[in-house]
Amino acid sequence: QFGSPDELVEALKDIGFDILTTSNNHSVDTGRKGIDHTIDMLDKNGILHLGTYKSLEEFEKRRILQVSKNGINMVFLSYSYSTNGIAIPKEKIVNLIDKARISEDIQIARKLKPDVVIVAYHFGTEYARFPDKFQKEMVDFAFNEGADIILGGHPHVLQPYEISWKEDKFGERKQRMVIYSL
Repeated sequence: QFGSPDELVEALKDIGFDILTTSNNHSVDTGRKGIDHTIDMLDKNGILHLGTYKSLEEFEKRRILQVSKNGINMVFLSYSYSTNGIAIPKEKIVNLIDKARISEDIQIARKLKPDVVIVAYHFGTEYARFPDKFQKEMVDFAFNEGADIILGGHPHVLQPYEISWKEDKFGERKQRMVIYSL
């Protein structure tokens, strides 16, 4: 179980991080207090975040992270494969990989008319240099639902990226990109 000192958030801000995903397999390692403190520190340091929420009300308000930068309107979504078997504390929310939730979120995001829908997945087999079957399945699923870019993490090593023409369930064919593990 892991926790990080507050100074880490300050350092991330200092080196230029603007957005962080907080849904990962260690999201609830320090319980209810850890979720709340992480969110409070990110807010205090002006870092946008998504993936964990203090309450259902906060989730409903911040479910979709929309950011405009240099004239590009982006929507970010974030999901984790697990919390390592640790129960999510009552009233707290950690976005887990769930096809129904992902589909619903992408549909909500698309209604905002973004230029790009970005999905961050915390998934994959640790130290595997290539994506596994589940990673490929979830990437294909998100692209079919209308995502444009998938950013993956968790394996602790780099994995390949792909840029290819994909058609989603709406008949829109365009180039889409996945980085299986950053």
